[in-house]
Amino acid sequence: KGEHCLAIGVERRSVSKLQIPATIRKIYQVDAHVVGVGAGLSADMRVLVDKIRLEALSFRMNFEDCPTVEYLARFTGDVMLDSTVDSDARPYGCSLILTGMDLLANATGRQAAKPYPVPRIFLCEPSGGIREWKAVAIGRNSQTVNEYLENNYDVNFKYLEGKDPQVEERILCEFVLAALMEITPVNCNTVEVATMNADRGVRLLQDNELEVMVDNLLKQNAELREQVASAAFQEKLKSLEIQDRDIYHPQAAD
Repeated sequence: KGEHCLAIGVERRSVSKLQIPATIRKIYQVDAHVVGVGAGLSADMRVLVDKIRLEALSFRMNFEDCPTVEYLARFTGDVMLDSTVDSDARPYGCSLILTGMDLLANATGRQAAKPYPVPRIFLCEPSGGIREWKAVAIGRNSQTVNEYLENNYDVNFKYLEGKDPQVEERILCEFVLAALMEITPVNCNTVEVATMNADRGVRLLQDNELEVMVDNLLKQNAELREQVASAAFQEKLKSLEIQDRDIYHPQAAD
């Protein structure tokens, strides 16, 4: 997540060559300002998302206001916890990330109050635990992606300072694609990226937008590899301590 918007990226893992990749859904619209991303059993995700949608609708009808992302995350944790203690039910076989925009005008000290909606990310685990994150990945290869996020998030966040929302959105999308490149070849058929901000809401990136960003990342990676190779070569020359000496030539020998 950034200062004014956030980006979501998922991997489309097709089971069969005849299966249409667009039918594999991992991004769910929960409310107008909340998006859910799941990993695990798709049937459990679908049922869980429907319960969260119903709770969000009930909250709007009872209080005439939209529920916060934290409220929906706590509700999700309670639902998951109930399934673990109920003898007539089994635990949910999925993890869920709830992301959205919250107005923290009446912050309690955990986060500074800001006059504009800020992005928030909550991870809901099958055990019922919920945690808030700056950036997180779930799923089969989540450890590799999380290591990349931990090593590069702070550096990437510095580029977002003072940028307008559109530029910030593009930088976050490229950062998400770079993280996905750690585990899979990135193209329109293997990944899906969505963005969210307070002005335009949720938006899925089109195929042509993904192609432009992927080409830009590949060029940056190629330039970076050339720089690293050149720097490594210079360091190797220094380590050899090569000195200028008179070159021996057989015709010059006595």
